[in-house]
Amino acid sequence: MNENIVGLDWDNILLSTAKKRQKIVELEEETQTLLFQTKNGFHLKIIYLNPISVKKNFEIREKYWDCETRLRYSKARYETSKQGYDVLFNMKEGVWEKLLG
Repeated sequence: MNENIVGLDWDNILLSTAKKRQKIVELEEETQTLLFQTKNGFHLKIIYLNPISVKKNFEIREKYWDCETRLRYSKARYETSKQGYDVLFNMKEGVWEKLLG
């Protein structure tokens, strides 16, 4: 897992909403992002120059509308295993994502 990348999962929103959110994240975090279309919505990967702590990862995900269920599972997973707290699924068993330009 890349500790300098924070993933966001946005399901059931329009592309225009995803792009607006992407712009907000880029401006507020002063960083670059990659937006992917998925079967159910979008993934945004926020790329930082330096590693992000687990605590900061959760704060960023809460601030920028990460899927509440995913966030809850991530926190529980981290509390029990101390790993796998920011998993975005892609290219597995029918789940896909497409990089948007």
